[in-house]
Amino acid sequence: MLLVSHGRRSQIPVPGIGVETDAHNTLQAHRDESGATAIEYGLIAALISVVTIAAITAVGTQLSTTFNTISTDLSTANGN
Repeated sequence: MLLVSHGRRSQIPVPGIGVETDAHNTLQAHRDESGATAIEYGLIAALISVVTIAAITAVGTQLSTTFNTISTDLSTANGN
């Protein structure tokens, strides 16, 4: 709150000037949490990447085994 001086002895508060509102405080708190939110999104993206890589690796290994089995069976069927 802004205090207006009238002479040396008295100061009169002026309402509405310099007063922080609830909306201002909420916006300020939101700005303060934006860094934490970005870190959380980064951690979620990293977790999704790790799970995706693990799943692709597992499927890739099974797929490779399947193709090797098929290749072996076809070679055996052709007599090679």
